[in-house]
Amino acid sequence: MNDWESVKKVQALCGRLDLKHIYAQCKLIFISKISRLNNDVMKACFDNFCRSDERMRLHCEFDIFVGAPADDIRDAVFNNFYSIAITK
Repeated sequence: MNDWESVKKVQALCGRLDLKHIYAQCKLIFISKISRLNNDVMKACFDNFCRSDERMRLHCEFDIFVGAPADDIRDAVFNNFYSIAITK
């Protein structure tokens, strides 16, 4: 085990995310909020994102659909990080 792996465990046990998961969580929450707007331009942006490979990667990695409530997104991202940090 290298030094960084032990830091991940401390982060997970303190309820903190690493930068990769923070970025993914912010992106998912932002896209979720865009999906609820009643604006034609934002709807077009959301539709383009839904057709992208990145949406599929985020959906598969965190097992959550784009447009889920923010609390569900936070839980899914943290559970993913926790499973990675603790089991490895």
